[in-house]
Amino acid sequence: MPTHIDIDYDTEKSSGTFGHPYKPYDIQIQFMKELYEVLQNKKLTPVGTGKTLSLICGSVSWLRDIRRKQFETTGEDEEDEAAKKLPAWVREQSKQIKQNAIVEQLKDLEVALKEAISFEENELREAQSLKRKRIPPNYITKRQKPATDDLDSDFYVLQDQEESLDDEFLTQQEKELQAMKARTNALLQALEEGPSTKDDQPVFGKDQPKIFFASRTHSQLSQFVGQLRLPTFKPSVPEFMPDEPIKEISLASRRQLCIHPTVSKYKSTQKMNDACLDMQKESCGCEYMVNTRDIKSRVRYREFRNAALAKIRDIEDLAQLGKTKRVCPYYATREIANNGWAEIIALPYQLLLQKEARDALGINLTNSVVVIDEAHNLLDTISSLYSLELTYSQISRALTGLQTYQKKFQSRLSGTNRIWLAKLIKTVKSIAQFLKKAQKKPPQETGPGKNIPASSFFENYDGAVDTINVHDLEQFVKKTKLVFKIESYLDKLESQEQQQHHHLVLGKVISFLLAIGNPSWEGKFFYGRNANKELQIQYILLDSSVKFKEIVDECRCVILAGGTMKPTEDYLTYLFPYLPKDQISIFSCDHIIPDRNLTVLPIGRRSGVKFNFTFAERNSKSMIEQLGLTLIDICKTVPDGVVVFLPSYVYMSSVIKIWESSTTNNRTILSALKAIKSVFWEPQNSGTDSSYTTSLETAGATTKILDEYTKKIEDATGRGAMLFAVVGGKMSEGINFSDRLARAVVMVGLPFPHAFSAEMVAKREYVEQTTIKQRQQTKNDNNVGKTLPSLSSLQQLGKAKAREFYENVCMRAVNQCVGRAIRHAGDYAAVILLDDRYGTLHIQGKLSQWVQKRIVSVQNGGSLDNSDALNKLSAFFQR
Repeated sequence: MPTHIDIDYDTEKSSGTFGHPYKPYDIQIQFMKELYEVLQNKKLTPVGTGKTLSLICGSVSWLRDIRRKQFETTGEDEEDEAAKKLPAWVREQSKQIKQNAIVEQLKDLEVALKEAISFEENELREAQSLKRKRIPPNYITKRQKPATDDLDSDFYVLQDQEESLDDEFLTQQEKELQAMKARTNALLQALEEGPSTKDDQPVFGKDQPKIFFASRTHSQLSQFVGQLRLPTFKPSVPEFMPDEPIKEISLASRRQLCIHPTVSKYKSTQKMNDACLDMQKESCGCEYMVNTRDIKSRVRYREFRNAALAKIRDIEDLAQLGKTKRVCPYYATREIANNGWAEIIALPYQLLLQKEARDALGINLTNSVVVIDEAHNLLDTISSLYSLELTYSQISRALTGLQTYQKKFQSRLSGTNRIWLAKLIKTVKSIAQFLKKAQKKPPQETGPGKNIPASSFFENYDGAVDTINVHDLEQFVKKTKLVFKIESYLDKLESQEQQQHHHLVLGKVISFLLAIGNPSWEGKFFYGRNANKELQIQYILLDSSVKFKEIVDECRCVILAGGTMKPTEDYLTYLFPYLPKDQISIFSCDHIIPDRNLTVLPIGRRSGVKFNFTFAERNSKSMIEQLGLTLIDICKTVPDGVVVFLPSYVYMSSVIKIWESSTTNNRTILSALKAIKSVFWEPQNSGTDSSYTTSLETAGATTKILDEYTKKIEDATGRGAMLFAVVGGKMSEGINFSDRLARAVVMVGLPFPHAFSAEMVAKREYVEQTTIKQRQQTKNDNNVGKTLPSLSSLQQLGKAKAREFYENVCMRAVNQCVGRAIRHAGDYAAVILLDDRYGTLHIQGKLSQWVQKRIVSVQNGGSLDNSDALNKLSAFFQR
């Protein structure tokens, strides 16, 4: 059934079925209206929850209105004083001519897009015919520079910099010559590109507002692209063009979109980027790059553009289209997005949230709408994108690689490059010596979260610390292609001389050095331990607001959207502390399902044993045994699939061991569970899981586990299955357990992160200090002449805020797991919260609103082994 949305904001009339057979999405329509008003009023950052379709419908309707108004006022802004004195009919005729030109251009574009689809379908039929006849298609021979086998080749020499990085090396005359060279190169580049043809210009101009839609994973973006194919919208020019499809393009990194047979084989993203840029400067170049001076090349690009916009495509579709058209999809999609052809641009988090990535893609957010889906991850995602860790073994390998390269190519480097390579080696050596000494220090001095002043890294630096300019170091690395050149040489050296993998972390070490230049209040260096208990230096970005403010300031509106955004306080406090409240709009809506489709049971005990899965008490054997017996009762009552979320993989292993040894009715608890439903466990990694292979019914990758789990549920025997997953694992986010896959979701305990991990210690200290600083500033501004609160009271407040932040991290994880079950309007499930703390109003208040309102009270303190709880659970599935 095709979906249709028709929203008329001027008359406050809206209708739409979203493809649903019996119930209008009244709540989502309400959300669309409120979103539309927010965009009209230019409120910068509405934060809230809502469905993807609602976000897109509200945003696209606003965007089309903008273009419609622009069409209606065409030419009016261009009138000068002389034109305004002309007769009205002359001015109207001029306006009509300009409008007709826009209409013709729109019509021509739509014809071209339809022809692109028709041409593609013909190509597909021809390819299938050739495949049946086993006749290879006539592909153009690829121009490819052969990789050199000569370790002395100039290919590995650092590229000369176009501009020197240190002014101390330049005379005034040299500076003037470089400035003149830059201006000359810019002029020559403009002349080489040549004039653009008329049909290469977007209808409404390249600087029109756009909608940027970002999500965390590729699978989530694929789901968005699929949903975007459902609705239809009012056209920009309704009188002449009643049917205007959405024009969308997806952006991705070279990792997903590079189709060059050599570059695409590199495993390192940095090496892939540098190899691509290096190849473009070679005489043979890259065969897939569009040459603006070549007519055939421009035609190929135009064919790619029309085919890409003619229908909504996934990233894989765009990569395949690039191979078919022999056009680089990485650069072509950038061109489409930046030149105003697309209305919606989909891209992953990292390409939006990192300024370097936005600059590389040429993304301009001015006057556009930025939609960030699944935004409950946003604070952690921004922090992780800019956070790093480094061990002594890693930096030692990088140092060895740098010294090996320097010894080989020192005499062939330019003077400036020799100086900077020596500086880099000296800096890396200083940090290596720092870590070597730290390994010998007492454990209490290098405990998790222990702060490291950035200046202490250079205690062994035989030179002034102020001679290290981090910005200049970054420019040196970029302009010389240092990581690519050195790692390429070490790659070849390793293959010929069987040396160690000393080069694999050079890019990581460079990123770590650049982080040293960040302001001290923005992030923190501290000690930590990796999975192998090896001492490491960690850098964590603590103030995510600094990196995100660049996006907020540039665009018209930011929308943070998700079904599990609660608690929302952290976004306001730690992401938008600089925004006044009147620029923030919060909208939280109920779920689309009717109340009867969800029941929430907080269970706090069984047989007199309290469920208190705190870190100190969760390994209690009696409590784990009662947990198993509780799950047996649930399995007997709930049909089809049951998904159980445990706090960690380590705890999962402990639970299994106890259930394998404890008995009930002359069989182990685990055997009793398996007798009712097939049992599966989430693997800890993508390969075969070896942590508890003796207990796994099926071992292997996550996909394999899910496939087997699904088969058991769909089995004609009707036994169903139970899947044990881990909070924060692959199955807690991005996996939809719709319909029979999860008729019940069971949350075991409250999944608080490790309180004494280096990251959490650093974040809690940051929250404490930020709270104290903000309150002192507020009191100073608002209480002139009054007695300020004592430092001890502010410190207590800071600790309370840190505890609340820690609790909010936990509850967002709970809300995300609970949301895995209900995936559409007709779905239904039970949510069972196994912990005594879920019975408190404080914890219930941090659950998503649509979960809170469906909590069912249970007699006898929330015990499942009584008729009240079991009867309510049983009655839910008998309706």
